[in-house]
Amino acid sequence: MQERQLKETLAQVEATLNDYDMMIKGYKDSYILGGVDDLTIVLDEALANVNNTLANRYVKAIKPRAEKDSQDIQLIMEILEKWVEAQRKWMYLENIFTAPDIKMQMPMESKDFEVCDKFMRNHVKKLVVGPKIIKLTKMPALNENFSKTVEMLEKIEKKLEQYLEGKRQLFPRFYFLSNDELL
Repeated sequence: MQERQLKETLAQVEATLNDYDMMIKGYKDSYILGGVDDLTIVLDEALANVNNTLANRYVKAIKPRAEKDSQDIQLIMEILEKWVEAQRKWMYLENIFTAPDIKMQMPMESKDFEVCDKFMRNHVKKLVVGPKIIKLTKMPALNENFSKTVEMLEKIEKKLEQYLEGKRQLFPRFYFLSNDELL
């Protein structure tokens, strides 16, 4: 009886992971991930159900399956966290590094941004066709690629900040302007 209920709980979690569509929204000439709060709630609930299953004394027969589900959910949550961070930085910098004058004044950072831009656009484009959340666990090295993208975007942001600080030192009146106003 108990074991059957545990199997049903896992089946519901797996159905949720296999059927849940990520919200991919149009953004300029590309796409972005939306509805992250709803997705986080669904994943938190699924993880809680799996953890409750793992804590049950009748789990022995289905423990490997429950552990795999737990690992999949945790991986999805990590990927989404890095994706959202990368997306936020990418959207901010995309407005800046599409300007021709910045490309000329910051050529190395512009090239680095183009790498990040290409990754972000290509990654989301792959998910527009099949936006199932479980698909994230089947994309090799996605977590590492998002980590690298976040690191690269942070370096670009730092270089941009240094560039803007240099402009402020040349023109002290710029200290009264935000970075966005300077660009």
